[in-house]
Amino acid sequence: MAWRHAKHAEIPQQKLGNLPGSIGTMRQTYSEHAAVCIKFYDLVLNRVAIDQFVAEHFDVIPGARFLFVGSMFGIAECLLRRGVRLTVVDYSDAMVAIAQARFPQARVAQADLRCLPFTHAFDAVVAAGRVFAHMISDDDLRSALLSCRAALKPYGKLFVDNYEVEKIERTAYLNGEIHVEDSTANIVRRSSITTLCDSPCVVQWDATYSGFLGNAAFAFRDTMLHRPWSRQEISSLLSQAGFAVLRQGDNFDDTSFFTLARSM
Repeated sequence: MAWRHAKHAEIPQQKLGNLPGSIGTMRQTYSEHAAVCIKFYDLVLNRVAIDQFVAEHFDVIPGARFLFVGSMFGIAECLLRRGVRLTVVDYSDAMVAIAQARFPQARVAQADLRCLPFTHAFDAVVAAGRVFAHMISDDDLRSALLSCRAALKPYGKLFVDNYEVEKIERTAYLNGEIHVEDSTANIVRRSSITTLCDSPCVVQWDATYSGFLGNAAFAFRDTMLHRPWSRQEISSLLSQAGFAVLRQGDNFDDTSFFTLARSM
């Protein structure tokens, strides 16, 4: 599918949070179709690549307290295999229920990234799976970063990844067709992105899912906003929130980058 890009007017920051199809739409999608979304993530992730990525970029010490934010549970499983004491949070009640069944050895809670209910509790916070793409305004992102900082012990580490402005149109993950299957599922996702504004970059993502999971057929549409970030943007906002950036680099997929930072 074509990347539809044109020159767009800037949208003031105070209006970004009011655009339709942001966090509320995402919560509804995950609440209604959590099982399909989780199965899709499990099948699309390269587990070998994830293991290698975690080994290379995470300073995992057995017994360390980690907070995992989001629903790409394959990454959380990798952390558990390395012996961390894991807490998993998601904003969707359906995702929380899946996490509770999948990770009986972990603490699981429902929470919003912008107001996490923890204070100086963790050695590291991992917000992986492009969670920050849903922080559409700078205010949303600042709230999320300050919430992560409050959850960290002094000098704790924060790992975040996000879609990158220069990469978001390049692959089928957001702008094309992906077909994944195993013995229990067959999922086809067709999607396209449309630029709503250039400064900051905000896109509307439209997708359809179809196929079967177990013996049940499904078909539904998913529409939401994403804000890809540049490495400079996220570095600047991390510094403003009291973090020192340790390193940045290409993420485990082709659409995004990661940033590792330390609370100050």
